[in-house]
Amino acid sequence: MYGRSDSTSGRAVYGSATAASGTAYGGRFESASTSGRGVFGFASASTGTNYGVMGQTNSGAGYGVYGTAPGAGTGVYGYSSSGYGGYFDTGSGTALYVEGTASVGVITIRGGA
Repeated sequence: MYGRSDSTSGRAVYGSATAASGTAYGGRFESASTSGRGVFGFASASTGTNYGVMGQTNSGAGYGVYGTAPGAGTGVYGYSSSGYGGYFDTGSGTALYVEGTASVGVITIRGGA
């Protein structure tokens, strides 16, 4: 499959699952390679606030981005060579919640409250 869009608000590939219940996927991508990626997002602009991959939910019980590793792998992993590997922010409430054991190599806590 190949998609291309030159529009400033276009989508090269678009999928929509309109079922009101059940586990419906707007798109599913899979790789069987030992070093493959089911989905790869790349924001090529070198300036501006852009996103390689973005997720959003309108449900109060939903997740904008969700990762799972049924075995001993890592559900969600973030890395940056010079910035933040993970950044969590909220307008109100808790920016980071950990359920279970948190293993920390080095931690710096900033801010008040």
